[in-house]
Formats: sequence, structure tokens, C-alpha cells
Amino acid sequence: MVLSQARVKSKGKSKDRRKATLYKLGIVIALIGLWEAWRLWSDASPVLFPSAFDVLREFSALALDGTLAKAAWGSLLILASGLFIGVVMAFILAGLAISLKPFRYLYEVLTSAFNPLPAIGLFPLAIMWFGLGTAAMLVVMVHSTIWQMATNTFVGFTTISRTTVMVARNLGLSRWKMVLQVLLPSAYPYILAGLRLSWAFGWRTVIAAELVFGSIGRGGGIGYFIYVQQQFLRTSSVLSGLLVIVLLGLAAEWMFLFIERRTVRKWGMSNDA
Repeated sequence: MVLSQARVKSKGKSKDRRKATLYKLGIVIALIGLWEAWRLWSDASPVLFPSAFDVLREFSALALDGTLAKAAWGSLLILASGLFIGVVMAFILAGLAISLKPFRYLYEVLTSAFNPLPAIGLFPLAIMWFGLGTAAMLVVMVHSTIWQMATNTFVGFTTISRTTVMVARNLGLSRWKMVLQVLLPSAYPYILAGLRLSWAFGWRTVIAAELVFGSIGRGGGIGYFIYVQQQFLRTSSVLSGLLVIVLLGLAAEWMFLFIERRTVRKWGMSNDA
């Protein structure tokens, strides 16, 4: 009986997800229709406002010859490197803050001072210190990811019940074993949320830095590709680059939702089980 109810509930959720997907596709189609209607009924220049067909044709051509993939890979490589460094540093900072009182004060000062500071605002200073290259991008990327991750991880640590912490201490766990074996698993939903935010902040920072400051290192990413195409008034190519950014963002969101359903919700760590 219970198994039957679970299957019915699962089928209901799958049906709701399919319905939501259809609604979203309908909204996208409606927006494209509005773009086409406005373009046809106005005196907009076809150079500045190309048709959806022209954009799709340009996107296909750039995708087939590998231009978009190469540009996107350049941005994702910088993002992955900066995200990895930022997440590791965030874990260390949050772990020290929850374990030792002096580091908690350090954590509070650092997050209060640097979290409100836009990452892109640090880029001119990073260029002066490290030059127009990968090192400057990594500094900015770490700044854009570490504070969100550290804050969410620390909040996750502080929500764990004192009873759980006392039991772990009575078992003789050291401070770092406490962090690795008790705090991190218990704070997993907060950590996943922090990783999701860090990805979003980092992705926007990479694109913005490439758009504003141009090529990074030996080549450029998708933001630099858009920057170059804009110089030659290739609007279809610019829109193709923006479409890549949107699609990668949607893919990342889907991935995080998939992980959340398979872990947080499946394990009963969320009210939306």
C-alpha cells in the first residue's frame, strides 16, 4: 500500500515536471514570436535586430566549426579553476571558524569586509598586480566564490544541534575529524546551496571580466568572443554567444537540481521531499 502511494506520488511529480517544461517552452516560443513581430512591424535595422532564423543559422554554423565550443571551454576552464580554489579555501575558513574562537573573529571580519565588494571591481587592481592574464582572473574568481561558499558552510555548521556535537566529542573525535565526519555531512544542504551560488557568481564574473577587459591570457572565452563580434556589428554572432551563456547556465541549474533531488530530497534533508 505504501509502495503504491509512493509510485503514485512519483508519477504525479513527473507529470508536474513535464507540464512545467511545456509551459516554459511555450513562454520561450512566445518571446521569440514577440521579437519577430516587433522586428517586422518596426523600422529596426536588420543588422542590429536580426531574425530568429538568422541567429539560429549563425549559431549552428559557429557550433559546427567549433568556435563556440572553444570559446565556452576557455571560460569554463577559468571558472572551474577559480571555483575549486575558492571552495577549498572556504571550507578551510569555515572549518577553522567553527573550531577555534580567534578564527571566528577573522571569518566575521573578512566576510563583512569583502562579501559586499563586487568581484569585477577588483579586476583593475588584479591587472596592476598580476598583469592581464590568467592569474588576475583567478584572483577575481576566488573572490567571487569564496565568501558565498564560506558563509553557507558556516551557517550549515552552526545549525547542527549541540547534542550531535556533544556525542561526537564524547567519542573522542579531534577538531578536524569533527568537521570532516560530522559537520560536513550534516551541513550538506547548505554546502550544496553555497556551491550553487558560487557557480552563479563566478560564471557572471568570468563573462563580465572578458566583456569589459577583453582577452585573458593567450586567448579569450565566450565573453571575449562576444566582445570581438560586437566590434564588427555582428549581432547574430553576439546573440549566439549570449545563447551559449544562457544554455550553459540552464545546464548547470539542471545539474544542481538533479543532485538536490538525488541527495537532499531523497535523504529527507529538505521539507520538499
